[in-house]
Amino acid sequence: MKTILLFLCSTILLFSTNNQSIQGVLKEGIGHDVVKQICTQCHSERTITPNRGDREDWEAIIVLMQSYGLRELTTKERETILNYLSMNYSNATFRRRQPVQTKWDKLNF
Repeated sequence: MKTILLFLCSTILLFSTNNQSIQGVLKEGIGHDVVKQICTQCHSERTITPNRGDREDWEAIIVLMQSYGLRELTTKERETILNYLSMNYSNATFRRRQPVQTKWDKLNF
């Protein structure tokens, strides 16, 4: 009985949480529309949402995307995208789990 109750509670909790990032949908916020308009011209939102990085990381990704054909962004577009991504998909935001520690992590090469 306890197992069934625990399963039901976990299922309800899982489906009631609104973690859009796990579902592959961009989080709402300032800059959402610009990111969606520009970035999803070439790929889906699901390509963006699992990634994390600080402002420099996201800047490097924009440069990489431009090497693949993304047009030159205006200063305002670039700032909006960087602000949105570094705020909503930073290194400090939620991760599914902590990295697994192994015996190899302790070795210094």
